[in-house]
Amino acid sequence: MNSCFACPVCQMPLSRGEKTYTCQGGHSFDIAKGGYVNLLRQQNTHGHGDNREMILARHLFLERGWYQPLLDTLCQTLSPVFVSGGVLLDAGCGEGWYTEGICRHLMGEGKTVKAYGIDISKEALKLMTKRPLSKAGHIELAVGSVYKMPFLPDSADVVLNLFAPLVPDVYHSILHKDGYFIMAVPDERHLWELKEVLYDTPYLNRVENPEIKGFRLVSEQVVVANMPFTSGEDLLHLFSMTPYAFRTSETGKARLKALDALTVTAAFRVFLYQRIEKQ
Repeated sequence: MNSCFACPVCQMPLSRGEKTYTCQGGHSFDIAKGGYVNLLRQQNTHGHGDNREMILARHLFLERGWYQPLLDTLCQTLSPVFVSGGVLLDAGCGEGWYTEGICRHLMGEGKTVKAYGIDISKEALKLMTKRPLSKAGHIELAVGSVYKMPFLPDSADVVLNLFAPLVPDVYHSILHKDGYFIMAVPDERHLWELKEVLYDTPYLNRVENPEIKGFRLVSEQVVVANMPFTSGEDLLHLFSMTPYAFRTSETGKARLKALDALTVTAAFRVFLYQRIEKQ
């Protein structure tokens, strides 16, 4: 079966067999038991990407539906621009909650989706392989770096960038002439109430200039939702899945662990871009 994944050695197209991906250059890559393939040139991926604790915390938090308003906005934004039969790539897919949700929405509209997910973390992909669409073979998964994605040029209709490193030159290369990429980033006051607990002096998030060379900004939306946590467990999952877990003093952590309830604001910006020729 032809794939949009590219050989990381010679960049030729890969074909998926029962147990391996192969290219005409004679390179072969085994498919892991869960269904993903490792296309990262540095085969030792230990320590790459989020650690296991962060991944599990994110998985448990997202499964509770706290970020559903963001997922709904992503789906509504992509619906008008995604054409049935198109190729969707999640660049930095993590454990796949957004990938699966978006694919389900598009398929629910009667659209055929050829979906791919790339992430540098094996641990994240192991979780994603357990999702129904991945298990059914609807989403092809690969360990790889978003900075040098093992993906064929001019092959994607939509690229997702959801809290992953931004690499617009790579997106420009792998997208079709008029393809789209959608990006979600934290807004200025995202998780503000959590920061008030963790830090003596909370800080606003920085939102970069949305202009990106080689792309036309189609739309920008702000998504705000209140999350009324009544469980200290949910709060700790939220904390553990963010970089705050590495930046917070023991005093701040103690204040958080003492809480059983807290309403926290989730605030995001969602940008939709269309590829244009670079000037």
